[in-house]
Amino acid sequence: KKQCKTFEEALDSACNSLERKLKKIKEMQRVKV
Repeated sequence: KKQCKTFEEALDSACNSLERKLKKIKEMQRVKV
């Protein structure tokens, strides 16, 4: 169960980082436009 929890936590952190990157990219595009 511990491995599953850590795996889920890793996925959550990865998703969060991806969302942040996407938000930053969108903001950069807005500034460029």
